[in-house]
Formats: sequence, structure tokens, C-alpha cells
Amino acid sequence: MSDTDPGQGVGTPITGGASTVPWTRFAEASDFASFWCQCDPLSEAETTAINNKLNVAAAQICGAMLAAGMADCTLSDKASAYLASINIILGAALQACPCGQARLSEDEQAQWADWASTEIERIASGAVPLCSGDSGADFPAIDWAEVNYNGFTEAAIIFNQTQRDQT
Repeated sequence: MSDTDPGQGVGTPITGGASTVPWTRFAEASDFASFWCQCDPLSEAETTAINNKLNVAAAQICGAMLAAGMADCTLSDKASAYLASINIILGAALQACPCGQARLSEDEQAQWADWASTEIERIASGAVPLCSGDSGADFPAIDWAEVNYNGFTEAAIIFNQTQRDQT
């Protein structure tokens, strides 16, 4: 597997069978290990096992992005880091640290998993702006509203509305 263009804000494509699934994982096994474990380096088998669990966790994220209509957007740099953290945390719900030296207790892991589930719900609702240039669903803005400051802008607003109504 090869990394995609880092400017797109995505990680490694998830492949399966004869085709590439339109999902990507946002973190790698080394990211997972540096967050959850104290073992380094990972063996090839451990890396494969963790990446497989990260793939499953990433599918949850990608499903939420699909639900919010963000499947084909260019992610912002901050969104990439945010999605990587969610991917790692959800991956930990599926994969224990391979060397058995987890840095977090089971209660802490459960709290992180609850946080990640909440974030998945927020992504699906569009409340979290992931695409470059987006402000998110919770941003109070209307793209068609025009503001009247004086008689000249009032006339411009009426003219603009008339133009929109004619098309």
C-alpha cells in the first residue's frame, strides 16, 4: 500500500479483494503504538494486526463522513490530525497493545472510546468541519443573507433579489 497525496489530508487507502475500498485509515500502526503502548519497535505481525484494526476503525469514520456528505472533500490539515486521533482511539477498542504494556487503564480506554463515539456522531451530523474552507453545521451563517446598511445597499439587495428571481 502506498500513501496518497498528503495534501489531500488522507492516509493509507484500505484495499480489499480486487478493488480499493473508497475509505482510508488516518493513522498507522506506529502512531497507535506511540499513543497506547510502550513497546518499540513493532514486529511485522504486530504492525499488520494493528493496521487491520485501524482499517476497521477508519470505516466508522468514513461512514460518518459519507453521512455528512464529506466523502470527496479535501481535508484540512487540522482535520487530518483530528481524524488520526479518532482512528487510533477507536483502533484501541479493537486491538490491545501487542506487548501488553498499555499506558492507559481499561477505564481510561473506555472513556476515550466514548469520546470517539461522540465525535463520530458529530462528524455524521456535520457539526465538525473537516473539509478545507468549511465552517461546520454549528457555525451560524447563511450564505444568501444580505445586510442593509443604508439606502444604497437596500437598493442593491432588491436589485440582486430581482436578478436571482429572473434566473
